[in-house]
Amino acid sequence: MQRWLLKRLLVKSALARELPLERFYGEDVESRGLVALAEYSLVQPDQGGNFDALVIDHFRGTEFETLFNQLRSELIVLNLSPEQAEAEFRDSLPKLERDHIDQQLNELQEKARNGAFSRADADRMNELTKRKATLDQRPGANRPVV
Repeated sequence: MQRWLLKRLLVKSALARELPLERFYGEDVESRGLVALAEYSLVQPDQGGNFDALVIDHFRGTEFETLFNQLRSELIVLNLSPEQAEAEFRDSLPKLERDHIDQQLNELQEKARNGAFSRADADRMNELTKRKATLDQRPGANRPVV
């Protein structure tokens, strides 16, 4: 999912403002690259189509150089327009939220198995379950994104 999102941000950097970054603080290079790209996007606005070149230049010599070069090559094949990138990105947001909810529910279930489940945890689990049900009722809710 991170690689897929990275490509959309390279095509349309303004989308970074809408990305829930707290969900992507992983240890892998793509998660770290996604956070780094999103943070860079917030301070370096897209300059009309050459954002990928700015990213390549900015991250040259860093752990992300190879990743962004690979993504740029993949984008040439995809030929993704900014409009397509935005539409696909927006379609992915409910799935991202569902995935995050699933992660939180799994953590709460683990707490319950370990006997550390509180009333607040039960309330949170109920709230998350309701939110997930709402997301699942949307048209196209279970359509794969990647």
